[in-house]
Amino acid sequence: MPWVCRANGGGVGMLVVAGVLLWIVGALAADGGALPWDIQSLEQTPDVTWGTVTNGVQQVFYGSVPYQGHPTRVFAYYAEPTNVSAPFPAVVLVHGAGRGANADWALYWADRGYVALSMDLNGDGPEGRLPDGGPALLDRFRSFTADTIDQQWMYHAVAAVVRGCSLLATRPRVDAARIGVHGLSLGGCVAAIAASIDNRPRAAALVFGAGYLQEGSFVAGLIQSLDCESRRLWARYFDASSYLSGSTCRWLFASGALDPFFPPTGFIRSAALVPGGAELSVPPFRLHGYVHAIPGADTEINRFMDHWLKGGVPLPKLGPIVRQGTSVSAWFTSPLSVEQAALNYTTNLGPWNQRTWQSVPAQIAEGNIRAFLPPDRPLSFFLSLADSGGAVVTTPIVADWGEEQELVLRITAHISQSTGQLEMEGPKPWGHRIVLSSTTDLCRWSDWGTNDTSDTRFGFILEAPAATGVTFYRVRDIDW
Repeated sequence: MPWVCRANGGGVGMLVVAGVLLWIVGALAADGGALPWDIQSLEQTPDVTWGTVTNGVQQVFYGSVPYQGHPTRVFAYYAEPTNVSAPFPAVVLVHGAGRGANADWALYWADRGYVALSMDLNGDGPEGRLPDGGPALLDRFRSFTADTIDQQWMYHAVAAVVRGCSLLATRPRVDAARIGVHGLSLGGCVAAIAASIDNRPRAAALVFGAGYLQEGSFVAGLIQSLDCESRRLWARYFDASSYLSGSTCRWLFASGALDPFFPPTGFIRSAALVPGGAELSVPPFRLHGYVHAIPGADTEINRFMDHWLKGGVPLPKLGPIVRQGTSVSAWFTSPLSVEQAALNYTTNLGPWNQRTWQSVPAQIAEGNIRAFLPPDRPLSFFLSLADSGGAVVTTPIVADWGEEQELVLRITAHISQSTGQLEMEGPKPWGHRIVLSSTTDLCRWSDWGTNDTSDTRFGFILEAPAATGVTFYRVRDIDW
């Protein structure tokens, strides 16, 4: 039996289905709370054991937070510049899932004039598992309670990064006022938290990963497979979206709109949380991997770090999109000549990494770039600018759904005779997620609607006796 619920212009709709009160509203609320980490303790100089030196890179082991009642050590590769004079800026390098400490990565940054530390976040050393290592990466998504937050992988990963900053800050050839953090993929998510809760980093460059992991990232299914309380705790304590708004450093968010692991929506929403705004570089394509090893992929990261930590040439700045009819424009400033500006757009539906992007030249005149939108709808688009140094900066993605329509959710609901469960389904508007909440505990089901926007239908299965005061949230997948 179908029901129709309508809400115009952000209004609220209500209906009763099989004794279940349904509301249609328009936004999600954030939570608050105290930090689980003892920052003052983590900022103290850790115990350090120095190891062998190979090709200019030294092994180092440093103390971190306890695990299962025992002290832990973190293994890392450490490298210093040899071609410039001290004091040096420094950078903490945070690897992604399936990776570890990387000597080549540390040496790359040392050759660029930085003291570099690339640590392992898997509890491993140079020859495998450390006897006193922290939790393994495979343990990163296991159910936990408020009493065991400090035993979780993300807790230890963030602590290892903050302790890494503490190690660098005490090195005699490091300028402690010029420390940066650079994270790749899942390491970007770790770095985002660490650089938000630790006031010492001056600059942070996140590549591919940031916040809102439970909404479409490659680990969303793993997070949603946790029990109800673990998911709540994860979102509150281990997702960067809980911390970015309190950060004090400068930020670069660099990814690709076609990235297969982290959709651009959550990444750009994360950037919007940063006080004062973040520098953004999300062109259609950026190969997922170690950007220092991919020719040209490191341009924006290097320029950003060099500017804030070495006084180098800054990236261009691109203002927000201003729309007048079919015309879209944005102001820009650039210390280098502008080589190209473009309107990038897609009319595809489906997962972000499967959409086809098209680019058309934009006009450049008097500190502004301007382009005209195609007639196709629905439309997702952004403006980009490339300078003579090879750097590309972008605006956030904007969505145009065509004529503004009232919210209509047609919900078919019935109680299954075989299971006794309340089953609800219906069409899902393009460009939206349908999220379920309740006055009772429906945590097991509530995230089923936060999937990628490839689906054109939504569905929920609820334990009927508990399903009271159910709320449906209509949230656009581009919501900044």
